[in-house]
Amino acid sequence: MVAVGNLGKIWMEVPEDAEDMETLSGEFAAFFGTRWEDVMVGGDKPFVYHKDWEAYFSVTGLKPVSGLKLSQLPSRAKQFNLIIGS
Repeated sequence: MVAVGNLGKIWMEVPEDAEDMETLSGEFAAFFGTRWEDVMVGGDKPFVYHKDWEAYFSVTGLKPVSGLKLSQLPSRAKQFNLIIGS
């Protein structure tokens, strides 16, 4: 699947000393202004799955697109190389 959208925020100061899901999700909510449970893809996985991630990001206006090549994006569009765990 190919999708386009706008990069909202990047949280790179994830607390390394978070010892439980409540701490991590609380810090997440403080940074993004929304509850973990409402927006996190794979958020239902256990704490051990999430505890060592180094960054989280938000995307706005995400929509699926078919038949689009990177060369067809507008010149003002910034391109990022992201590896996303699932």
